[in-house]
Amino acid sequence: MRLLVLGGTAWLGGEIVTAALASGHEVTCLARGESGRVPTGARFISADRDKPDAYASVLPSTSEPSPERWDAVIDLSRSLDQVRAAVDALETHADAYLFVSSTSAYASQSERNADEDAVTFPDPDPTTPAADVPYGVAKAAAERAVLAAFGPDRSAIVRPGLIGGPGDPTGRSTYWPTRFARAAEEPTRITPAAEEPTRFAPAAEEPAKTAQLTSPSDDERIVPTHAQRPVLVPAVPDLPTALIDVRDLAAFIVSLVERGIRGVFNATSPALPFSEHVAIARQAVNHMGPVIEVDERWLLDNGVSPWAGPRSLPLWIDDRDWWGMNDRDVSRALEAGVQLRPLADTLADILAAERAANSQQSNSDASALTDDTEKTAAAARNTTRAGLSDADEEQLLTSWTTR
Repeated sequence: MRLLVLGGTAWLGGEIVTAALASGHEVTCLARGESGRVPTGARFISADRDKPDAYASVLPSTSEPSPERWDAVIDLSRSLDQVRAAVDALETHADAYLFVSSTSAYASQSERNADEDAVTFPDPDPTTPAADVPYGVAKAAAERAVLAAFGPDRSAIVRPGLIGGPGDPTGRSTYWPTRFARAAEEPTRITPAAEEPTRFAPAAEEPAKTAQLTSPSDDERIVPTHAQRPVLVPAVPDLPTALIDVRDLAAFIVSLVERGIRGVFNATSPALPFSEHVAIARQAVNHMGPVIEVDERWLLDNGVSPWAGPRSLPLWIDDRDWWGMNDRDVSRALEAGVQLRPLADTLADILAAERAANSQQSNSDASALTDDTEKTAAAARNTTRAGLSDADEEQLLTSWTTR
């Protein structure tokens, strides 16, 4: 198939292109290219989708005897204006259009187990500048633009929830396995005030396998379990969580295009209680130290944010009216053939990728940076990633256990 990917240089886009190439497809990526390079084997066309001539290079010229045609277009944009311009330019030159939307397109996140027929946001006020249109509103309106141009028989809408896996630039899926890995490898300086809740214990029927962020020598093994560092978690054991591995999402998107499947699909995993996610993350690194549950109100009062961003606790959602976001009906996607790997496999691969990235960064920094500039560069890399720093977690744990 001849596929046109509008994007392809960032994380998910790159995985989609990689999956399409692996299946033997001819892939062209149209993007500005500021997020990185396209995977080897794909054709890259540099274009600014905010410009009126953005699609000129992928459309036939009047001198060509045979118009260039695409078997399918895959669009990842969050800009409503970009999507509207794309469908207008490409409708007569593409057989199908797959739009990567989001579960954020739903107008309400309070209902649990809601399916794809749930109400989405209405179109924004036409006088609102594109940059000011909220993410979910823009995605919902872009869906309607695709359906209006291509119709339901030539389009597919994929609504991912939280995307995770190796290379996650947000830190939302990497925080818990890497946090427990560091805690398992470093001795504690904090005496817990209470025993560890048993709900966070690794599953007894599956022996824990050890994974580490570093490559320890014979003298740098995991510390004894009674001395391992505690890990702070929000006291929300029943919070629903859901995560789709970026590679599974990419494979599903390519599969829909290959098989000509149309429709709207929630693309995430079945909901899993937060306590189970934590238990699986602990098991991945054999963390047997304390898990300290901390009251939500106390966390908020002490400057800890839910969900994402610096000084946050990923996966935590304090507002119960948003708990439906990670508890969506995924029956349609399962029936359409989405293949979801076990969470334990995703977290293990995250740890391996983080270990490799840390090793590569250490080697690079050692040869190119002084100690001061290394610290500055490391701080700059982590300014937007989700999670608590080691220092923040230790300060919070000390304050909580001595309150």
